[in-house]
Amino acid sequence: MRKLPSPEYARKFAGARWALLKNPSDLTELQNETLYQIKLTGGKLWRAYKMKESLRALFAGDLSNDEVSELP
Repeated sequence: MRKLPSPEYARKFAGARWALLKNPSDLTELQNETLYQIKLTGGKLWRAYKMKESLRALFAGDLSNDEVSELP
């Protein structure tokens, strides 16, 4: 992001990095709001986040076969 023509892009997503990387149960209120805003805009970033959470749930090992088949 820092290499893009406008440094505004990097500033916009600076706080989003930790919201995207942390477990949902460990998010602060501000990080929850950031994640909610990302969800509203959708797109590739939100899809990547959903895939990350699906993999996290899969490797946690507490999903049934039916739940695994419903993952994106």
